[in-house]
Amino acid sequence: MSSPVESRRAEIVNTVREHGHARVDDLAQRLGVSIMTIHRDLDALAEEGLIERVRGGAEFLEPEFAETNVSTRRET
Repeated sequence: MSSPVESRRAEIVNTVREHGHARVDDLAQRLGVSIMTIHRDLDALAEEGLIERVRGGAEFLEPEFAETNVSTRRET
């Protein structure tokens, strides 16, 4: 059984993957949590390499790019 945090983060990844991007305020409203909660979730997901953090939200990483480590992505 997954935790509420894991479920919410999975929903965020699915949304970003489906639409190619997502805005913080839209995610907060859709998921019924605060904007700060979404910021923390996006930061964690970006650190895991599942999304790319951009101003105001997140974008989907292409699969070959997503599999590289953080330092390689930063250099690119």
